[in-house]
This record gives sequence, structure tokens and C-alpha cells, in this order.
Amino acid sequence: DVLWLLPDDLALCLEVKSDKTSAQYYWKKDVSQMLDHIQWVKDHYETGKILPAFVGPILPPATDANPSPDIEIIELSEFSALADRLRGALSDICKTALPLTLPQEVDEGFKARKLEWPDLMTQIKRKKVKTK
Repeated sequence: DVLWLLPDDLALCLEVKSDKTSAQYYWKKDVSQMLDHIQWVKDHYETGKILPAFVGPILPPATDANPSPDIEIIELSEFSALADRLRGALSDICKTALPLTLPQEVDEGFKARKLEWPDLMTQIKRKKVKTK
């Protein structure tokens, strides 16, 4: 589980559920755990917005779960694709950058692969957790 405190007063609260390969739902305990994480962030950080997301398969919540309408799902494959783009950018940077040009090369490499904040979040496919 991960908490990223990001620019623009945003907290990205990720609850990894990549082990749900044979599951049919996000169970009530999964949703409750996410709601606990959200409350913990509110109690410990002053942030304007919290983006809570399960990292796992696209599944509905169980009928007895009560997810917040803000909770989203990001499939693990989205993070794999992001890692591939990052590795590609770093490879390009290593091929061309000199110590003097490194900051500029990093900036250009990240821009070229859309790895800059906040545009990065628009590149990641997300789906809201919905009840049936």
C-alpha cells in the first residue's frame, strides 16, 4: 500500500489488490480498509484532495460493501505500461545526456513520454468502483 503526496495539494492513496485474480468482488473488508486509509490520510496530512484507488482487476464491490464514490480502480497493467515508458525515457536520457545537459534532457525525455505531473494522471486509465 502506498501514499504519494503530490503537487497541487493531492494525495494518491493506493491499496494494492493484485492478488484478486480469481475473486469476483472487492469485498466489504477491502472497501473498509480503503476507507480506513482515507481517514488516516485526513488525520495526518493537510491535503486538499485525496484520490483513493485499488490497484487490481476491474471488479464490482460486493453488495454489502459501501464504497465512497471517489474510489477508483487502476489495473496493474497501467503501472507496467508506466514503468515501460519510464524505462524508455531513462534509456533515451542516458544515450544523449551529459552532466551539463542532464536536467534539460530529463525534462525533454519526460515531456516526450508524457511522464510529467499532472499530465501523468490523465494517461493512466482509471475506473470508478460502482455498486451493482
